[in-house]
Amino acid sequence: MAVTSSVSESESLILLQTSTYEGFTSSFLVSSSALLIYDYCLTLGLECKLVWSHPSKWFSVLYLLQRYLPLIDTVVLLNIGFFSSGHSQKFCYHMLDSSLWLHIAGIALSEIILSLRIWALARDQFQHLAYLISASFVLVWGAISAMAVMFWSRRSFDSRPSLDPLARGCLHADSMVSFALFFGLVTLYELGGFALLVYSTISQYRNRKLSKLYNPVYRDGIFHYVLLFAMVGINLIVVTCISVGI
Repeated sequence: MAVTSSVSESESLILLQTSTYEGFTSSFLVSSSALLIYDYCLTLGLECKLVWSHPSKWFSVLYLLQRYLPLIDTVVLLNIGFFSSGHSQKFCYHMLDSSLWLHIAGIALSEIILSLRIWALARDQFQHLAYLISASFVLVWGAISAMAVMFWSRRSFDSRPSLDPLARGCLHADSMVSFALFFGLVTLYELGGFALLVYSTISQYRNRKLSKLYNPVYRDGIFHYVLLFAMVGINLIVVTCISVGI
């Protein structure tokens, strides 16, 4: 009887932990999807005016790719979380593989646009900046891609029971190492861009080469990087706390 009671309590605890994890996942998925749609609505007018009016330009193509890849990624994750049930492990593999590479591609394209912006702002202060940024980008994203292949080839999913009838059977059972390394490398690359932006901002201010674009380009650019670092920190904290709890 004691053994039966112990097993029952253990299963109840696992169910509770799994339910908490699924609740966090669903909440973040819904909130991020709502934020994504809100962002699209805010900037759709400017996008139609400045980008869709010249869709054949290479920069417009680059912008549209990084703009709408997160939407495809969100549809994939929503399909896993809400719109289908009884997932097989093979289904989980295919869907989460797609989500992983869409996520990496979307971030990489966004970083290309940020890098082009930094190059345009700081090229007068540094020689051969284009080569430095290009080499850094290739090294960082080569390492990230290699890590993604290495860790994802060892992927595993949790077979624990779930309170959610849609649950999906798609719970990750991997460690935090791959997640932390991925965002660590991205943050390291962004810190380099942030340092170049701050240096250019100070240089422009000291030389009094201020224009109407100073505030929207330099000030808002710095704020954008600060916001990026804050979001990365929140991601790491939330995932670490959930992983420890689970």
